[in-house]
Amino acid sequence: MRLQEPVEKALRLSAKVYLEGVVNICYKNDVLRRFEAYIHMRLQELGGLFAELRKANGHSQQQVAAMSGVDRTTVSRFESGRVMELGFSKIERLFALYGQELAPRPRKTPTLDDLVREREWR
Repeated sequence: MRLQEPVEKALRLSAKVYLEGVVNICYKNDVLRRFEAYIHMRLQELGGLFAELRKANGHSQQQVAAMSGVDRTTVSRFESGRVMELGFSKIERLFALYGQELAPRPRKTPTLDDLVREREWR
């Protein structure tokens, strides 16, 4: 009987560790998905802003591609929000065409849209 008790305790402990690991992995995957959705929304906003700048300066996507070295289809996908990921150097080159730069700044207080979006993620 005494030998069986430590074995049962070890099994319970290993099951607990396993379940905590599964829960932790699920939590991390959920956080990662939310982060990816947040980043994607930011890329959509940047793409829309860039499209406005390009049109205001009277350039076509082909002209922008030639001036920046970024492929025209990438420019199109960026502007329409269909790009899931785009390197910082490409975004920086695109905005530099119009005298714009990307700079870190303190995070602003969330808007109502931000709060609704966050609630939908949960």
